[in-house]
Amino acid sequence: MYFCNNTASICHIFFKFNFISPVHAQHSALTRHAAPFYTYSMRDLILHFLSTIDEPFFSILTGIQNFLHLCFAEKEKPVSYGSENPDKTFYIITNLGGGILCQYDAVLGYLGRAIRKGWVPVIDLRKTDNDVFSDPERPEENPWNYYFGQPEPYTLEEVYRSKNVIHCAHLRMYYTRLNRKEMQRRCVLSRRIPFVPDMQRFLQEESAKLLQGLGSDVAAVFYRGTDYNPAPGWDLVGHPVIAGIEQFCDIVAAKLDEWKASGIFFMTEEQQALEYFARRFPKARYVEKERFGSNFKAGVGIPYQQLEHTSRYQNNKLYLLDVYICAQCQYMIGPLTNGFRTALNWNGGGFKDFHVIDLGNR
Repeated sequence: MYFCNNTASICHIFFKFNFISPVHAQHSALTRHAAPFYTYSMRDLILHFLSTIDEPFFSILTGIQNFLHLCFAEKEKPVSYGSENPDKTFYIITNLGGGILCQYDAVLGYLGRAIRKGWVPVIDLRKTDNDVFSDPERPEENPWNYYFGQPEPYTLEEVYRSKNVIHCAHLRMYYTRLNRKEMQRRCVLSRRIPFVPDMQRFLQEESAKLLQGLGSDVAAVFYRGTDYNPAPGWDLVGHPVIAGIEQFCDIVAAKLDEWKASGIFFMTEEQQALEYFARRFPKARYVEKERFGSNFKAGVGIPYQQLEHTSRYQNNKLYLLDVYICAQCQYMIGPLTNGFRTALNWNGGGFKDFHVIDLGNR
């Protein structure tokens, strides 16, 4: 039966108490943070249950969910903004929430839908209120085009003068698994989305500098820290559990020996994790940037402090650089986050090997 990895997870569906979840407690023990008490909402319980379901049942449920949404909640109907391009139907992908690579991953899903339907996809995030993705210094621009180009050669101005336009419904287009077929599909789809020229040049130049002299067997080490720590009110149900940095480094050391890695590139958004990793692996390289500091206290959920000197645009730009460099390496190890999956997509199947550190999901 393709149902649950952990039968105990089923129990979470039937109870709603103040308690420390088993996964939460495990994470607390790994990181030596006190796990706060909090109440799971019914939505959280259902999301946690869905996160334990294996393929192919997960894909079937996702398809049913999207079908019901289109039937009863939000229909995708053509609208007309003018008379241009009467032989084409444009599919406008709008703000979907989440961070930059969460948004990117969802766009890949919508891009696949547009291709299947014979529609012309275009991404328009100008009306976004996404604090992570948008930048108040550029309020009139399309935040998508800070970093990426459009999959087709049409401007937004041209689209909004066209005869047949469909605005996307808010479907579940994220992919949180490591299914080979779906990863291959998203790898192909990612090639339809170019970086804007300035971003492409920046990524190529900076990655060449950081990887120079590391040899031909470089291992990318991917660690998520502060904003994946559990905290009251944080909607992280279904996200991967992240190992404490000490346990994480032990796992990494074993894989580096197995791979006989000639060099190490380390990426993390957490300053304390970087400092510990640098002590364990002093020859590792990393992007120099402002990082979050951990302010986690017993019973008080403060996952990170805001970056003081880095704009949203610059922070996203350097995050993309981290992921881009990981994709240029020959090996990769880390938890299965959006950044890890995106690096797999951009690598295009070129890794000699990669290893997912899987401690389950919340």
